[in-house]
Amino acid sequence: MTLPQLPNKEIIPENIPLNIIYEYDDIIVRNKQADIIVHPARGNTHGTLVNALVFYSDKLSSGLSETVQREKEKIENAGEFRPGIIHRLDKNTTGVMVVAKNDFAQWKIAKQFQDRQTKKNYLAIVHGTPELTADRINIPLGIHPKIREKYAIRPENGKEAITFYEVLEEFRGFSLLKLTPKTGRTHQIRVHLSYIKRPVVADDMYGGKLVYPWQLQDSEPAVQEPVIARVALHAHTLEFKHPTTQKQVKFEAPLPEDMQNLLDMLRKYRKG
Repeated sequence: MTLPQLPNKEIIPENIPLNIIYEYDDIIVRNKQADIIVHPARGNTHGTLVNALVFYSDKLSSGLSETVQREKEKIENAGEFRPGIIHRLDKNTTGVMVVAKNDFAQWKIAKQFQDRQTKKNYLAIVHGTPELTADRINIPLGIHPKIREKYAIRPENGKEAITFYEVLEEFRGFSLLKLTPKTGRTHQIRVHLSYIKRPVVADDMYGGKLVYPWQLQDSEPAVQEPVIARVALHAHTLEFKHPTTQKQVKFEAPLPEDMQNLLDMLRKYRKG
């Protein structure tokens, strides 16, 4: 019997652009782009945010004790080497992320995530408009019983998941929502919005559909590229206590071009 080699945990530096919002001795705050995984995992060892961070800086936290870990959910490969990583965003979710440059900063900020002391706001463009202009979604989540990559509503054995939402703008067939998650479950916002039958645009995993220009313009069907080709979800603001100064700081990432383009078209063709 010949045993396979153990996987190589070495992080290979890669020159991937980082949109830096703020950088100090202890932390880096960046605006994450779409279509990038945060850290290497099964089948994705290159092209991640961690590969980019290792190339950019030789001062990063060890990442060996990731406190948040979706509030210690048991996921495969938990505890692997993830330098700098305190929290995560899904592959196609854009927006504000904070990275630690040393273990002290990681511990101080990660504990705030764990104790729910950080303030996070997301923006999402969804199908339809919720019945209430603002509400709380409080329904437990867990791994999907049949599909490993998905999460689902699990009232019987899921973990607490709470999301507040507010309708910012209404359009014919769509709306712009502000979302404030109080817990940090995997895919939480996406599953919760699907649960209230208002899935995020282009989120095909949870019921969202691609949107094409001809649809928004109420024109005849045509062969066109979709207005947005990924989940229309953006981490807009992040607020926490700075690990060094102990002052409350707030960072904001502007809407990415694809979401702004969709919003502009909705305002032009679907207002009212």
